[in-house]
Amino acid sequence: MLLDAFVGLEFACPQGKVKVDEKNYTWLYSRIAQIDEHGEFQTIVESEEQPWSKLLFPDHEEPWK
Repeated sequence: MLLDAFVGLEFACPQGKVKVDEKNYTWLYSRIAQIDEHGEFQTIVESEEQPWSKLLFPDHEEPWK
């Protein structure tokens, strides 16, 4: 199965290393920002110490299985 090929995959991205775990969730360093009145992004939250996975949708179903 194609999804099985992604398990354990790691690659470099502009925000840092991205890793795919055994459930095919990506672990990546993330930033949440707002756009100010000048059209600039202002970072509100940043995953500085460790990457995040499944943060925003913890109960999301896996329709591909």
